Amino acid sequence: MFSFFLTVLLISMSCEFTEQEKATLKPHETEFPNTSKNSVVPQPDLIVDRIVSPSSGSTWDAGNDEEVKVRVKNDAASSAPDANAGEIKVYLSQNSSLDSGDDVLGTLYYLSISAGSTYTASDDMTIPSSTSAGSYYLIVEVDATDTTGEDSSNNTKSIPITVN
Repeated sequence: MFSFFLTVLLISMSCEFTEQEKATLKPHETEFPNTSKNSVVPQPDLIVDRIVSPSSGSTWDAGNDEEVKVRVKNDAASSAPDANAGEIKVYLSQNSSLDSGDDVLGTLYYLSISAGSTYTASDDMTIPSSTSAGSYYLIVEVDATDTTGEDSSNNTKSIPITVN
């Protein structure tokens, strides 16, 4: 009975963050309005740390396999929970921004990534042989299915490539 009363008491306590305190929250931190004033829980923050291959400016022959190798990082504070396993999508685009018209070339997968750690994934992918020669962008998106529940504003990275 005592633990129930204590739980109800703790839940009913409420402190609001000031506007100045809210301004200092990072996008991947979450405020919980019904907890103490200093309760900010850091969240995972996945980023595409590096597109290892192909290198920027590479030439890729349509219809041929090329290795795509990507390093992702959980860029969150050390006290943040691990990022859940998830997907990395690789797209071919006519511009450097991810949009609904971009073609998915393939999917890579990552395991749980602890705060501050990196994970490298790779696989062979093929640009369809029907793709016209020209300048394109390879876009990589980490947490493509939003399984981590983190700030997704920084989840993509692109590099220019040439398709023959």
